[in-house]
Amino acid sequence: MAVRPWGDDELAALAEHYPHHGSSWDGWADALPGRSERSIAVKASVLGLRVSAAARSAHHRAAAMKREAARRAANGVQNGTPGKAPGMGAETRR
Repeated sequence: MAVRPWGDDELAALAEHYPHHGSSWDGWADALPGRSERSIAVKASVLGLRVSAAARSAHHRAAAMKREAARRAANGVQNGTPGKAPGMGAETRR
C-alpha cells in the first residue's frame, strides 16, 4: 500500500480539530477524507498534538453514558424505570 503524503490543508485541519476531538471524531471523514483513525492518531503524535483535557473528559462522559445505557438495556431498564422482572416486585418483599 502506498503512503499518501499529508497536504498542508490536511495538516491545518488536523492541528485545528485534533485537540478538541481526538482521533475518533466522526467529523474526520469530512475533514480528512481517506485518512484512517489510526493514521490521524499517528500523525498527530508525530506532530506533538495532544487532546485537550476538556475533550478527554467529554469523551469519557460519553463512553460512560453508552456503557450505562447498555447496562440498563441488558437489565431491562428503560427511561430510568426498572422493568418488571419476575420475582422482583413488591410481592416478594416482607
